[in-house]
Amino acid sequence: MALSIVTLSSGTPVSPRYSGIYVVTGTIEHFDEAESILTLRPDGSNRTVSYSLEMLGTRIMRNGKDIILDALRPGQRVTVDFRLKRGGNRIAATVSLIATPTSDGAISGRN
Repeated sequence: MALSIVTLSSGTPVSPRYSGIYVVTGTIEHFDEAESILTLRPDGSNRTVSYSLEMLGTRIMRNGKDIILDALRPGQRVTVDFRLKRGGNRIAATVSLIATPTSDGAISGRN
């Protein structure tokens, strides 16, 4: 089976994780909880990309455990597994917070 690379309209290349699901890693720029839209700046890109979150379908995770939706904050590093829908809409299947060291040596995103 050959794997292909997809390039988003932002110019960010993403590769398939498994059939129909793609993965991108980056930093949250904005999260509109009312509209369920996550805006992310993918690693290596100077543009932002938006992902729709499905209230019953998108999993928000930290350390392999489900967490609540309002845990998403600007500046957090995340990995998003998503599917492309007709019209180019990106629907997030999973948003996983990435633990990162802070300036004081603590690890954010662990709890």
